[in-house]
Order: sequence, then C-alpha cells, then structure tokens
Amino acid sequence: MLTLEVTYRLHPGMRDLFMQEIENLQIAEKSQQEAGNHQYEYVLPVDEPDTVYLFEIWDSEEVQKKHMETAHFAHLGDLKKKYVSDVQIIKK
Repeated sequence: MLTLEVTYRLHPGMRDLFMQEIENLQIAEKSQQEAGNHQYEYVLPVDEPDTVYLFEIWDSEEVQKKHMETAHFAHLGDLKKKYVSDVQIIKK
C-alpha cells in the first residue's frame, strides 16, 4: 500500500475557487473510481483558510503512477498552476 498526504498552500483567498473547480471536474470521484484506489479525499481545515489537504491510499506506487497519466490528473495540474503556491507530499 502507498499512502500520500498532500498539503496544498493556495494563493490567498483562492481555496473556494480551487475546490469549486475540483468539484466541477469531478477529480475526486474519478480518482476514487480508479483501480487500486482505496482513498482520495480532500479536507479543508477550518483554521487554515488557504490550505487544502488531500489524503490518498493506493494499492502500490505503480498504480498511483498510472493515476498520474489520467486526464483528470492533468486537469488537476492545470488547477495547481492557477491556484497553488506550494505543494508538500509525504509518502508512507
């Protein structure tokens, strides 16, 4: 199993727009439907208005790499360029 804990630091005041686009593109839903995915969940901390956490669990690193080849992952990359100032990823 591969667990990823992703922290997105967004440009000030951009979290709602970022999440709206994530929802419109159904990125979480499409990722959750991929073979080998056990969790793909965005969390919005109340006390950090410019932060979004993403928790992912995959069968393996190979399966997660296939996720990175999908169209919805490419769309997420476009959104990150637009809204995100910093990304931190912890792999477990």
